[in-house]
Amino acid sequence: MSARRLLLVGLVASALVVAGCGGRSQPQRGGEVPADADVVVEVRFLQPAGRGARWGIEPARIEVARGQKVALVVINDQPLPHDVVFGPPYNLRTPVLTRGQRAVLTFVASEGTSVEGIPMWCSVPGHRERGMEGTLVVR
Repeated sequence: MSARRLLLVGLVASALVVAGCGGRSQPQRGGEVPADADVVVEVRFLQPAGRGARWGIEPARIEVARGQKVALVVINDQPLPHDVVFGPPYNLRTPVLTRGQRAVLTFVASEGTSVEGIPMWCSVPGHRERGMEGTLVVR
């Protein structure tokens, strides 16, 4: 088998393994929104210019009902790379996205609280400290 064919077989096999992995979330670059999603939310990053400007994640507060299948379409149209991380109990994250990339996170809103909410943030060093954070509220 040629080296090129062997490489192609390896890439296809790796893709099949990744596609077959289960779990609460299926983050992927450029992923598709599942047809059975109850809620679809576009999430974008705010990175205003200027000294001391407060960055953010928009919307900073996402509210969903318990039991809903949620699809978060995370879009980076800013110059710097960003991601979104959700804390416990979900422990989800997108890949780090560069300008023009997007990822879709899907999960069932089965856990959470309407009081404190579940924290979300950008894990790129320094970004959370500049204001890239928010809350997921499950009611």
